Amino acid sequence: MEDNEFEDWYNKADESTPIPVLDNQEYRNLRQQKIWNSISARIRPKKRIKVWQLIAASFLLVGITAMYMVNHLHTESAKVEYVRHQYQTQRGESKEITLPDGSLLYLFADSRVSLDSAHWASNRELLLEEGEIFVDVKRDTAHPFRIHTDIHVIRVLGTSFRVRSYSNDDDREVAVKTGLVEVSGIANQLEKLHLAAGEKLVYQLASGRYQIMEEDVSDIDSKIYGKLVYKQEHLGRILQDLSRMYDVDITCKIPGEEQYTVTFDRKSLQRDLEKLETIGGLKSRRVNGVIEVYK
Repeated sequence: MEDNEFEDWYNKADESTPIPVLDNQEYRNLRQQKIWNSISARIRPKKRIKVWQLIAASFLLVGITAMYMVNHLHTESAKVEYVRHQYQTQRGESKEITLPDGSLLYLFADSRVSLDSAHWASNRELLLEEGEIFVDVKRDTAHPFRIHTDIHVIRVLGTSFRVRSYSNDDDREVAVKTGLVEVSGIANQLEKLHLAAGEKLVYQLASGRYQIMEEDVSDIDSKIYGKLVYKQEHLGRILQDLSRMYDVDITCKIPGEEQYTVTFDRKSLQRDLEKLETIGGLKSRRVNGVIEVYK
């Protein structure tokens, strides 16, 4: 898809339009910028256009009044400010953030989100640019809470859930701890998907397929409490998470598709690697500052 084709598609799209998978970082960045423009557009004052039409219709009769109104509206428009506030964590870091409406945002390692802090009360929309988050949303039926990622839009009123969207992962995840979550734009489907507590949506980028599966609700927010819980998870994903969590480069010398069920308490990287050795016969060594995992 060329740049202009992507632009045409996005300019015509709305929230029910399927979102294509982005093949590279350039398209991912473009997608994020377009999402932010859309979020800002929701709070732009509509009054100026309507008043200008009235001014144009009656300009000959009330010229002086019209000039006054134009100047007044220009002054009022100048007061509208869009404050793009960004929260970010580095590798080896996590944060707990209280959003302006009282909702809690947990930002896990190597993650980044943006929001308009100046208009958050009436426009609760958040852009997950990179990483993994858990959100405990304060209920407000008049102002839905939306999270935008590179491939879907998540909409809730008041619930708690986890979203994972790392650019170098081969999938995207949404897992619900409490309440209900609506997901749109996923897997080129026009219909909206609904997830209940204890359900997880996994979308595979390569195949364009998605699956809804059960997830233990106690595992969904386990990272908040210092635990990494995996059930039949690919070794490659496990090592990626350990790499981000401990801020160390880890390479895998065996097929990353092997699956393991394991829980880490994050006491130390050495202890976690020893647990992999116990359950799977994996060994590790440090070579030039990089941890190599092998058999």
